[in-house]
Amino acid sequence: MSNQYIDCKYNDFNEQQIPLDPITYQPIELSRKYVLGDRCYNIETIRQLLISGNRNDPFTREPIPQHIYND
Repeated sequence: MSNQYIDCKYNDFNEQQIPLDPITYQPIELSRKYVLGDRCYNIETIRQLLISGNRNDPFTREPIPQHIYND
């Protein structure tokens, strides 16, 4: 695992050691990475969660921190 993705502790990785978004299963580009609860997501996945009205982390079910809405 690359040091650039060390904070993606709970993600699966592809053959090139790029983390996969846990919702879309697509590789996450470093420039599009967003970390929530030791999981990395594509920033678009997080946006879609918020747009759809989901206010909880999809894995831990804890509320998504308010500061994320501003990011």
